[in-house]
Amino acid sequence: MILTAPPLFARQFLFERRFLKWCDDNQVRLDVTDAKRDLLATDQIAAVRLGAEEDADLAATPILGVELVLAAAPSVAALARPTDPAWWTEQVLLCPSVADNAWPWAWRMLKLPEPKTVRPLHFSSYAAALEAACAGYGILLAPLPFSEREFAAGRLSRLSDVRLPSRIGYSFVMRRELALMPRGRSLQRRVLSAVAR
Repeated sequence: MILTAPPLFARQFLFERRFLKWCDDNQVRLDVTDAKRDLLATDQIAAVRLGAEEDADLAATPILGVELVLAAAPSVAALARPTDPAWWTEQVLLCPSVADNAWPWAWRMLKLPEPKTVRPLHFSSYAAALEAACAGYGILLAPLPFSEREFAAGRLSRLSDVRLPSRIGYSFVMRRELALMPRGRSLQRRVLSAVAR
């Protein structure tokens, strides 16, 4: 059986000795990737997905909500003026594809009009966007709890107290037939237990 999970989720919850040993003992291969694998293929495959779409052939169980906070490298944050519309026109927004629609909400929470000349830099991966923010390349709507390590290590700083509950969360997804099998149920319990710790 294969369990596929995004890198930030795996780093936060699955790269833990007990979970990895359980995977080895139960012949579950962990596939850490942002790519969405075909869950209806012939292999037994389960996935942790951000914003899982509804499908009659799949069972999806919500497992984690995410909050977004405005963040940048400390060198950028030290000069930040997040309530000044003019400051935003000079910034690069780091935009993982799943968070593109969150920026208009951030402007509303900051009580700002949408900046006229924002320069977005698009990413297919939250992990890559997080690294770019830590390196000082721009401003990110950083996902909590996944960016807490970067805040604690001083690689990332918050620009405001604004916290946006994400409109999409993480779900555990697999074929309905697999969800009914003891092996599928056991894997789901293990993932839920890892998130609850």
